[in-house]
Amino acid sequence: MNRLDKDTLRQAAQGCWPAILTALGLPAATFTSKRNRPCPCCGGTDRFQWIDKDAGRFVCRALEGQGGDGFALV
Repeated sequence: MNRLDKDTLRQAAQGCWPAILTALGLPAATFTSKRNRPCPCCGGTDRFQWIDKDAGRFVCRALEGQGGDGFALV
């Protein structure tokens, strides 16, 4: 089995995060609103905001570091 380089994988995922994360079970509404939503990471009711579809960036006020990229959601 070949191992994928993480940078190659990040580049391939660029711009595809909503589709990737929806396929993994996150509700599509997670990515369509600029308003705070329930957080799929911490379970909070209004702490999550999707901010960048290309790199998959998000913010959660309860997480240490205040968020991350699409890989952090996986």
